[in-house]
Amino acid sequence: MADKSFEVNPYAPPKADLQGAGGYLVAGGAAPTPPTAAQLGDALARLKQYVALPANLASDTRAAGGLLRPVTLAFLALTVVSLLGAAATTMVPAGGKHLSLVLCGVAGGLFGLLGAALVAVDLSIGKRATPAPPEQALKRYLKAFGMGRSGYAWAALCPTAREQTVVAPKLGDLPTGEGRFQMSSPAGVKAYARTFARPGQKQMRTLRAKKITVRSVDGDLALVDADLVFQTWPSWVTAMIGICAAVFRIGLIVAVILFFVKRKRLAVTVTKTLLQGEPGVWYLFDANMLEGHAPTPR
Repeated sequence: MADKSFEVNPYAPPKADLQGAGGYLVAGGAAPTPPTAAQLGDALARLKQYVALPANLASDTRAAGGLLRPVTLAFLALTVVSLLGAAATTMVPAGGKHLSLVLCGVAGGLFGLLGAALVAVDLSIGKRATPAPPEQALKRYLKAFGMGRSGYAWAALCPTAREQTVVAPKLGDLPTGEGRFQMSSPAGVKAYARTFARPGQKQMRTLRAKKITVRSVDGDLALVDADLVFQTWPSWVTAMIGICAAVFRIGLIVAVILFFVKRKRLAVTVTKTLLQGEPGVWYLFDANMLEGHAPTPR
């Protein structure tokens, strides 16, 4: 009996042409070529071979990193140091004791709040190898871009996706970076993410998944729809907000208004293809964020 697990629905939105240049369409361009059953079958076979070797899974785990990021651990460490400093201050003879106690206490409180917030964010993404439904797996992948966890995002790509070379997406009038990037290492994923989902030197850039829903699941193949929102604004606006918040409170209102005036947003719905390597562990078939779709402003 023929295996129909990889048949492509001709009425589904088009997918990326993995044999092409790895770029993205602009509005009004020709429709991309959807992946063939042979491409999907080859990608899944390669993935099954890859996850069958414990050394490969261990390598992916190291690349994905621990549950808590180094920056989170740093803030937690600063919290502990500040609180220990406050405790040590109570043993110092009177003099500058009160001021030191207040400073250490305030620093510990601030570091503690920031550390707690970062812990909550880190826990929301979970461990890469933890089984999850396909929509949750895609949500984790998209979060990894915004959190700067390029190793985590790279570990979520199937072996054939890691062999791709992708170009920075063209998102209408949003100022994005440029270049071609090899997905063979976390460094390539990091450089790619900086063009549209991470702050640059002159532009702040963010990527947010507004809604993620499963379109279909057929064995080890899943199609997941994602409503993505890309956003950019000049870096100087962020600096102005920070300065006004700390020094010139009256100007904060003006800075916030400038943020909304200078901000540019683009919403686009894409369908991502996921392949299951082990039970409940899904991998991205295509490293292109938009999988060849033309973004439509809203």
